[in-house]
Amino acid sequence: MTGGGSEVAQDERQLKLARAVQEADLDRVVAMLPDAFRAPQHTVRSTLKWIFEAAERDGVNLLSPPEDFQAWLGAPLGETRSGPDTAKPNTVRTRLTLLGAMYRALYEEGLIRRDPLYGYKRPPAQRQLNYLPSRPAIERLILQAKDPEMRAALRLITRQAFQTGEVLDLKWADIDPQRGTILRRRTETHLAPEVLHSLQHLADKHGGWFFSKGHVLTIRTDAGFRQALWRTCKEANVDYVPPSHLRQAALRDFGQTLTYLDAGYVSPKAYKEALGLAQGVLDSQDQSPKQGD
Repeated sequence: MTGGGSEVAQDERQLKLARAVQEADLDRVVAMLPDAFRAPQHTVRSTLKWIFEAAERDGVNLLSPPEDFQAWLGAPLGETRSGPDTAKPNTVRTRLTLLGAMYRALYEEGLIRRDPLYGYKRPPAQRQLNYLPSRPAIERLILQAKDPEMRAALRLITRQAFQTGEVLDLKWADIDPQRGTILRRRTETHLAPEVLHSLQHLADKHGGWFFSKGHVLTIRTDAGFRQALWRTCKEANVDYVPPSHLRQAALRDFGQTLTYLDAGYVSPKAYKEALGLAQGVLDSQDQSPKQGD
């Protein structure tokens, strides 16, 4: 009779999941579908929140969407803090990808019979950036950053090509100051001296390596980090540059000296492709009028 008990548990799970989707409870949906998304949970929540908040506000049932669902979806897909229709094409594509992953999981759970996104036309991918900040501008940004946490984070991003999520997830226990290595999301990375120095300075603020516990950064969200970066750029009189562009600048400037593991890549092929993109930015800058730092 044990099989009957497992069926009851599965039915209860389906009911809870269905209710979470119907009520646009994003936190519960993400928690109940931990393997559905190829992204950290905090990224999924920050990406899909626009859609879920709009669904709750407008009374749209995401589990059983209305006939005009795709027409309605255009508004939350394009919304950012700056207002309607301000999301970049790649942001819209990312939101659609994660929403599609949710609907695939719901289909596999037996909660829906058709994909509400079927036939939805995605915007074309955004063209590659043709400008990155110069190394002097980046160094000025780091040196003039008042917050030691931000200085350390910027060193990790602009020297070791850390992703924002990797910086936010980083814990003091992941750093081995004796060996000069750091355990990141996919690889163990050897730290450049200036990066280790910034981390040492931050650890000293906590009383040294031994007393530094928990996460390296007190900032816990992607949005919070971007806000802190924006303030830092403003203080340094440098144009705001998204973290992903700063990471690309690391590949541009240090890609030939960093190993693929030290840049956070598990595949030499993927690293070579990333270097090609960064080099393409550099080549396009060399062929265009110079922009100020």
